[in-house]
This record gives sequence, structure tokens and C-alpha cells, in this order.
Amino acid sequence: PIENLVEVNGKGFALCINHDDKKPSMLTRGNYAHCFSCGYTGSVIDVAMKVKGLDFVGAVKALNI
Repeated sequence: PIENLVEVNGKGFALCINHDDKKPSMLTRGNYAHCFSCGYTGSVIDVAMKVKGLDFVGAVKALNI
């Protein structure tokens, strides 16, 4: 789950990983995230790639999928 990669508040929002966010604007649901400020949308694999600086294969291995 994305909650293992970024800190999510009780309403399912997190600080966006795609821009300098001051207020949580990235909604997380299941294995997907969408930022209402910048429009970033991605799966848990995309988030892992961005947060951990991994390529696709590395992200999949890190998530143990």
C-alpha cells in the first residue's frame, strides 16, 4: 500500500511527492494516488519509483510484488 511509502492522514491524503506541497493534496486510495494540486497520478509502483529513486524492476522488487 502507498501508506507504507508516504505518510497519509486519517482522510487518505498525503503531501504530494511530485511538487513542494505544504498541505496534503494527494489522495491515496488502495494502490493509487492522485494530486488535486498538480494533477500527478500514479500507482504504488510509480510512487515507489519516485520516492525511492528506483527503476521499474527495482520498485517491484522493493515492494515484493
